[in-house]
Amino acid sequence: MESLVDLAERSMLVDYGNPMEVDDDDSSLVKTTETSTRIAKALGSDEKDPSKRAQTSVTSDKLHNKQQARVTRLCYKILDSEPIQTFNKNYRQIVSDWNSLKDETRILNLASSSDPRIIRSFKIIDLVLCGRRGSTLLCRLANVHLMDLFSIVERLVSFERKSGHVVRKPHYRDASVALDIYMSAQEDRSNSSVLR
Repeated sequence: MESLVDLAERSMLVDYGNPMEVDDDDSSLVKTTETSTRIAKALGSDEKDPSKRAQTSVTSDKLHNKQQARVTRLCYKILDSEPIQTFNKNYRQIVSDWNSLKDETRILNLASSSDPRIIRSFKIIDLVLCGRRGSTLLCRLANVHLMDLFSIVERLVSFERKSGHVVRKPHYRDASVALDIYMSAQEDRSNSSVLR
């Protein structure tokens, strides 16, 4: 059987003549049809070859087995000898850290967005996010708490704007003001009303 490359080269060498002239002899059409039939057979023969299908399934089975073995090895590395006790110990530690973070950043009865408790809460969350305090899981939970604090500050700024306490600037939304307050906490400016 001819290779696919040979068939393609042969089909390119067939002289089709001038397309505007009508040939009485259909030999070039027959040659072209035969060549395209051979190419189609050569392309289709790979799918019908059972040995190639078996090789593909064996290869995918080997790959699946390697992946399964790797997952098993990783599971044994992750799990401790006493997984339930380890989980309980980590859970107690995270819950206590999480509760202390929430207690330190709890803001009740806010009157304005320039309240220094907001800046203090942002600073405490930043300490956790920078890894200076707590574990990696607490850092992830601090991200969640940061978003909650942002939404509280945004609602507070929105209320202040609607009530007329803060003048609204064009293209400067509530989230921008909340972000400015957060940035002022990082820069250690205590008066956030200057930012608006």
